[in-house]
Amino acid sequence: MIKYAKENKEGKIIIIPNGIIPKGWIEVTQEEFNAEKAQKKQEELDKLSMTRGDMFEALILAFGKTKADIRKMIEDAEDLTDMERALYLNRFDEALDFYRGYPVINFIGQLLGVTSEQLDRFFETKDYKELLSAKKESKTEETNSVGKASESSSNQPANENR
Repeated sequence: MIKYAKENKEGKIIIIPNGIIPKGWIEVTQEEFNAEKAQKKQEELDKLSMTRGDMFEALILAFGKTKADIRKMIEDAEDLTDMERALYLNRFDEALDFYRGYPVINFIGQLLGVTSEQLDRFFETKDYKELLSAKKESKTEETNSVGKASESSSNQPANENR
């Protein structure tokens, strides 16, 4: 019988394969164990960083967007408060290194159609190609909507002037 236990003083959760919980430990649920494991993984991801140059190079390679393009996107974003915009622009303009845990990174990802998981892989590997699937999905959606628009217009009867 597998159980999960949490040590009081350190708060560390471990798996107890034989089901016998050591003295001074507290039994926890599998959900609590999984939540703590996910939180620790997220904390590790948030510490991942890359240089300013590497970040901007990746944005150019993956999306053809320059530093000025991305800055303009942040400036023009309608769903930011003035305070958020000022903070995001400050971090964007002044950071020497970009950390995965910066909120502006998630925001830029949203602007470019990049998922949180893609951003995680990008920061883990430092490979701009991890961002490309967002661009491909975006182009596929664009192509599909253009194709649908031309299909619907070709199905319309021709307007004849008499």
